[in-house]
Amino acid sequence: MDWDSIQNKICSFDLESDENGGIFAIGAVFQDQVFERKAPFNIHRVLNEFDDFARNAGFLLGHNILLHDLPLCSALNPQLAFLNKPVIDSLFLSPLAFPENPYHRLVKNYKLLRDSLNDPLADARLALSLFQDQWLALQEQHAESGLLSFYHYAFADNKRFKGLQESLLAMGAEPIKASAAFDLIKALTQGRVCKTAFSKVIVSYLPNPLVRPALAYSLAWLRVAGGNSVLPPWVREQFHDVVPALRQLRDIPCQAPDCLYCQEIHDPVAQLKRYFGFSAFRPQPENTEGGSLQQSIVQAGMLDTPLFAVLPTGGGKSLCFQLPALVRYQRRGALTIVISPLQALMKDQVDNLRSKTGAPSAAALYGMLTAPERGEVVKAVQMGDIALLYVSPEQLRNIGFKKAIEHREIGCWVFDEAHCLSKWGHDFRPDYLYVARFIKEFAAQQHAVLPPIQCFTATAKQDVKQEIIDYFKANLALELSVFEGGVERNNLQFEVQTVNSMDKYARINALLHERLDELETGSAIIYCAKRCHTEKVAEYLQQQEWQVEAFHAGKNAAEKKHIQENFISSHTRIITATNAFGMGIDKEDVRLVIHADIPGSLENYLQEAGRAGRDQLQAECVLLYDENDIDTQFKLSAASQVNKRDIGQILKGLRRTRKDKFDNVVVTTGELLQNEMVETSFAADDYNAGTKIITAVSWLERAGFIERNENKTQVFQGRPLVKNRQEAEEKIAKLNLSLRQQNRWLAILDALFNAASDEGFSADELAQLSAFSEKTQGEDNKANITASQQVIRTLFDMSQAGIIQKNLLLTAFVRYKVQNSSSILLENICLLENALISTLQEQAPDADTEEWQVLSLRHINQHLLDMGFEECSPGVLQLLLISMSKDGQGLAGNKGSFFLRHAGLDQYRVKLNRGWPALLETVRRRQVVAALVLQAILLKVPAETKAGADLLVEFSIEDLIAAVQQDIEMHSSLKDPLAAVERGLNYLHEQKIITLQKGLAVFRSAMTIQVLPEAKGRRYNKGDYEPLSMHYGERIFQVHVMNEYALKGLEKISHALNFVVAYFSQDKSDFVKQYFKGRRDILERATSEQSFQKIVSDLHNPEQQALVASHEDDNLLILAGPGSGKTRVVIHRCAYLLRVKQVPARSILVLCFNRNAATELRQRLFDLVGPDAKAVTIQTYHGLSLRLSGHALNGTESATTCDSELAFQTMIQEAIDLLTGNQACLNVGSDEMRDRLLAGYRFILVDEYQDIDELQYQLISALAGRNQDEDNRLSILAVGDDDQNIYQFRGANVGFIRQFEQDYQAQQHYLVENYRSSAHIIQAANQLIQLNLDRMKQKHPIRINHGRKGLPAGGRWEKLDPLAKGRVQILHCANAMQQAQVLVQELQRLKQLDNSLDWSQCAILTTEWRLLNPVRAVLEAEKVPLSLALPKQSQPPSFRIRENLALLNALKQSPHKLCTASDWAEYLQQNSSHPPNIWQQQLQELLQNWTLETGNVETGKQQLLEYLYEALAEQRRDSRLGQGVYLSTIHSVKGMEFSHVFILDGAWSTPATEEQRRLFYVAMTRAKETLCLLQRQDQHNPYLETLAGDCVLHRVSEVPSEPELVLQNKHYLILGLKDFDLSYAGSFAKDQLVHSALASLTVGDQVTFNPVNGKIVLQKDQISIAALSKSAQQQWQSKLDKVQSISVIAMVTRYKTDSEEEYQSRCKVDQWEVPMLEVVLV
Repeated sequence: MDWDSIQNKICSFDLESDENGGIFAIGAVFQDQVFERKAPFNIHRVLNEFDDFARNAGFLLGHNILLHDLPLCSALNPQLAFLNKPVIDSLFLSPLAFPENPYHRLVKNYKLLRDSLNDPLADARLALSLFQDQWLALQEQHAESGLLSFYHYAFADNKRFKGLQESLLAMGAEPIKASAAFDLIKALTQGRVCKTAFSKVIVSYLPNPLVRPALAYSLAWLRVAGGNSVLPPWVREQFHDVVPALRQLRDIPCQAPDCLYCQEIHDPVAQLKRYFGFSAFRPQPENTEGGSLQQSIVQAGMLDTPLFAVLPTGGGKSLCFQLPALVRYQRRGALTIVISPLQALMKDQVDNLRSKTGAPSAAALYGMLTAPERGEVVKAVQMGDIALLYVSPEQLRNIGFKKAIEHREIGCWVFDEAHCLSKWGHDFRPDYLYVARFIKEFAAQQHAVLPPIQCFTATAKQDVKQEIIDYFKANLALELSVFEGGVERNNLQFEVQTVNSMDKYARINALLHERLDELETGSAIIYCAKRCHTEKVAEYLQQQEWQVEAFHAGKNAAEKKHIQENFISSHTRIITATNAFGMGIDKEDVRLVIHADIPGSLENYLQEAGRAGRDQLQAECVLLYDENDIDTQFKLSAASQVNKRDIGQILKGLRRTRKDKFDNVVVTTGELLQNEMVETSFAADDYNAGTKIITAVSWLERAGFIERNENKTQVFQGRPLVKNRQEAEEKIAKLNLSLRQQNRWLAILDALFNAASDEGFSADELAQLSAFSEKTQGEDNKANITASQQVIRTLFDMSQAGIIQKNLLLTAFVRYKVQNSSSILLENICLLENALISTLQEQAPDADTEEWQVLSLRHINQHLLDMGFEECSPGVLQLLLISMSKDGQGLAGNKGSFFLRHAGLDQYRVKLNRGWPALLETVRRRQVVAALVLQAILLKVPAETKAGADLLVEFSIEDLIAAVQQDIEMHSSLKDPLAAVERGLNYLHEQKIITLQKGLAVFRSAMTIQVLPEAKGRRYNKGDYEPLSMHYGERIFQVHVMNEYALKGLEKISHALNFVVAYFSQDKSDFVKQYFKGRRDILERATSEQSFQKIVSDLHNPEQQALVASHEDDNLLILAGPGSGKTRVVIHRCAYLLRVKQVPARSILVLCFNRNAATELRQRLFDLVGPDAKAVTIQTYHGLSLRLSGHALNGTESATTCDSELAFQTMIQEAIDLLTGNQACLNVGSDEMRDRLLAGYRFILVDEYQDIDELQYQLISALAGRNQDEDNRLSILAVGDDDQNIYQFRGANVGFIRQFEQDYQAQQHYLVENYRSSAHIIQAANQLIQLNLDRMKQKHPIRINHGRKGLPAGGRWEKLDPLAKGRVQILHCANAMQQAQVLVQELQRLKQLDNSLDWSQCAILTTEWRLLNPVRAVLEAEKVPLSLALPKQSQPPSFRIRENLALLNALKQSPHKLCTASDWAEYLQQNSSHPPNIWQQQLQELLQNWTLETGNVETGKQQLLEYLYEALAEQRRDSRLGQGVYLSTIHSVKGMEFSHVFILDGAWSTPATEEQRRLFYVAMTRAKETLCLLQRQDQHNPYLETLAGDCVLHRVSEVPSEPELVLQNKHYLILGLKDFDLSYAGSFAKDQLVHSALASLTVGDQVTFNPVNGKIVLQKDQISIAALSKSAQQQWQSKLDKVQSISVIAMVTRYKTDSEEEYQSRCKVDQWEVPMLEVVLV
């Protein structure tokens, strides 16, 4: 039957339906009639009308009507007559008619390609046109082989395919019987299938009419098998037996010697020769039988065996999966997907494979592809042109990737760098674990058998291997066969050299000269741990005239590409790199690999060293070992870690984030970090922040809290339509936008103006601009969108307003005005391409579209060389052939100019898709389009631009389309200009005429996460975190292993290499037992042995060592006796957490009682760990409360009765209320507020715990989370001594330390070795304190430290002082005056015995200030320098002291927002007296401390101001006058120590009390070398009575009788602000002498009291400068004649506003000064 005859019998129809199956349009054609109905209509009536329309038709035709249209109609009315007509479904015929390309120009999967939307009439006509093409194609095939007869038999006896059978008969098929069908298919598949399998398969399928259709589709595909033909997914889905049949026929080898198919296709050596040109596999490493392990692995891979293979770097690992992938593709067109972490190097892996094999069927999908490139790869995958696809694990969450591969049958999933799957691996990537889930779900979606999994790595020790094997067994039920190739490389010479940091660069230079100078060729790689190191090493070597470049992940894509190409081409001989480089770069001649820094693992080291000698020739690998480098690796590892609390916070953020209509959270990593409910230990600007969030999400998924699915990505590409900001402001001002919107628009424009043309922004980055980071209100809140979403929305708004033009932006590197410029290259390439086509046409002038032609690129290349094309090569010809095979859409239909199949090495098979004239015209058009595109790109180069071989040019696709459409011929001939331009652009890129790059873009890539309802309310706990904790522990272990390798390598390299073999081959426990015997404990420490020794071992005290190194989660109470090193323990515990446990410094909080203690602690911690100390929070209770409560001291302290203590107590209470949720905050819950305030703290260390009061106890309790659940508690270490609790008078309660153990379930420990005092002093102190009955250390007396046990009990004074011999002296005297004389006499005696005695190391202590007066008088008389601690009540208001106020005001008025500590230290020095007074000295000390805290880096001046305000407020309680012997009350010297201590008698309570005994004990234990206790006859001191024994010496001193000493009974009084008429100077006008006189007064100046007009006034040079208050005047009236001297202590500023309002009117100036004085009375 001819076409016209059957066409007249066909009614072609189509319908449109909605997602619920509702029909809304029907169209049909029958003969010359049409039927068309569109909703709204009555569907039953319409179907009846169509039934009438089709009544006389012999066939019903349509595309996919058997599966879609007819079932819908039957469901509505099964009685319709047209339902019983024979059906011809063009969908079912397409794979039979066009097996090489089942996606005919009118077909895409199930659907027709249409040019109008929802037009069933047009689709009915398309179906008829398609059937006509199928009719002609099938008739042509039948004429060759009688094929249709077999198809007819295959569909026979199946009513469903009645129409198909009849159409086949109409085309010329003849009905045949089973035996004829068997013979026919046997003849048609001869040599294409396994001879042994054929009979079994055909015999099992042929008799069954239900499975027989599978043979039709199998046969159609087999006839074109061997390359890029694919079975459409719908065939695999509808005919489940097709894939099993083909697998049996093609994939399973038989052993029959006469099966030619199996003997060739399943022979690994033959396939190796075919694709790679090698005649044999590598002999090393060997398999268990002594043969090639590489061959064994390839053999297993070709058999689709799930496997796990370990081969050394450079050992041919990639070939082990590439060759099976190519064979798998040849056998059945299956796609092999390689999961690789090396995203940036995938292109190189693809290019290497193409260059080695000539196969064009490898591709990569990764983030660096441009849109046109990605589009071509996706299309090639879908069309079956790709055998091997590299992807990163992140791509599997890309919906586009899933759509690309769903057209293909997956032959195998390959995991390159498979160690990334294991938490025991050195490079564990949680995202890898999603791949298994994806594989399982994707196979189920395709109704396919689970493909094999094949894992490859160069470095996998036993636990890594076992975990991966167990993982796939548990998750995919796959047993992986193991192939062990070891890690040894015989051609590499390893060496370890020791070096210090100062000599490292010079050593590298010397090594390069030693190892490379004598070589004509050969390159070197120098690996560094940090990016900055690569730059510094490269800069140094460049100065030594080496060709060297630095390479690391921080460089942009263009730089990286340029550097890589220079290195590969040997233009650059040396690369300095982080380990991101080279893991996949196959450069043959690397002769030397130097590790300038020790790597983080032995696995990394071997992979990096394995870049050397890949040509199998000798090469050298040198590791430079500096013991300090190992701590760098620990820090790098710690910097990438995410802690349990972080993960809990991220879970909280996910739970509280708004969900979409599908109950999913759609959020970016940046949006999670910007969420105010999420408080992590890392900030959004942390380099690893995004990775940490993804890691946390992965572990939450693994723990069953969430399920993460595909990503959702939004991209905006565009460029400003305004020239500059000024023009933008003018345009935006006219748009009636809110001020906030204007700021946002301008912020985005500023970013775009300043961005490089190939730069990409994430919306998260732009969201951090201040214009977006401000809290959104109003309409934004209603929309409930994130700042990142607001960025995307704003960009689209700006596009609509004409501020930004929305384009597909791209950039490209062009060769501009240089030799072989891009224009010249295009011209030459086109000439060569035309000559190539002419050559092909000459060789096969009559080739048609059904014939395969065989090409040898070598022969064609030689022919073209003979023609004069000198730069021709097989590689260039390969690129041209690949380009021609892609020519199609936009130029000449939907197909390339020919099918191209790789037949091995330089052999190709080509079949034309169009005749020579059409092919030539297609090529000509593409060349014209490419030339127009290149011209348009070059026009973007500014005229003044200098020549360059790598000039980056920005353009848009729209620019190129406009350029092409301006060409008259192209404008009229191109049906799809966009497709044509993309083809021309890709052609330029494929031929390396330009290098495409991505353009400027803003993208929002969001995770789609479902928070699982079954985990609602469940907290992320320690058990959930344990697997990740184990992984981090393994990384610590790996660093130690690397360090051990280096140490063994320094001894003997053979020992180190044996160590390597053991590491990878032995069980971990056996390995540790062998190589770390007796040192297992070091493997858990994230620091070097040297560092650990400094932090722990060097304490030389077992108790201290145990406490410092206790588990980080333990709560500890340390009862520490005096001088037992408690501060040292706190410092070393901090260092242990920082260095050994590598916890972030910001997670540690240390609480001290005063700022001096905090400063000392910070200094000592800095000395121990260096700059890491700066980020540790070391605060006083008051300082911390200020931060927690959000208050800042601003210097507005009152100058009268300022009670700062009351203010501080109020702040502490406020902080407690915030932490415990007792103070409500707007929009913030109590738990969230606590999280925000704690800001990542995990560890609290508290000093002097015995002295806390009720509020401080509550504050610590709230900080530590004492009443919180376990996961919200912080670890706490408290140090204290109940024996030293002496502050009960101000609320300190010894009960709090006694209940600590119960409060925090803490372990109680004792530190009783005294490092301070002599044995005699310790014994005497023990005698005293043991009489206190209610003691926590009752059974733990203080003892001298172990190291001093053998020394004399009196210390050095036992020999130095023949009188006292270092014993505790009790000096007897008559009264207070004689006590002073005796004391000073003893001081002078000690000075005579030891001339080096430092007066400042002597302290005289008492219970009351008044008792110090006689002592001071005698000291002054004897001219012994002294230092006096000012009584608390006598302290001037710190913010009002002249010197302090001057500095604070200068800071406030400074125009510089940033400053360093040294800037202001210099300012202070320039503005201080010489020598500086006590207040200036105090400021200098504070600035020195600020230098320590900040490292003298620039900080905001506001930060410095706040520090000074807090420090001065603290210092107010610790001011002293003078320098020398220290005079103080005992309460003021807590925490201090002196070489020589004197304790005055007087005012001790009688009878004895435990509190006063503790006070006396504290005083005694301040002494280091000597201790003198004074005993007066006129006083009763009950505490001296208990002291006896050899440690004590009672002595009566002779008192000198000089009368002048007796007369020195002086009294010292401080006159403070309360003693003055504060408004006195303020009542004088500004020009009065009183103000200039006050201004001239300085600390130490002498003034006088004089009665004037009934007042006692203070005068300087007879000028009245102040007057006593009325109450002070009454007190002093009778004492004026006893005043010996009056000196200025401080000048304090008074403000008019300080006065009560009724007195302010009397003030004639806004501010004035009031002196504070010390008066000496005789």
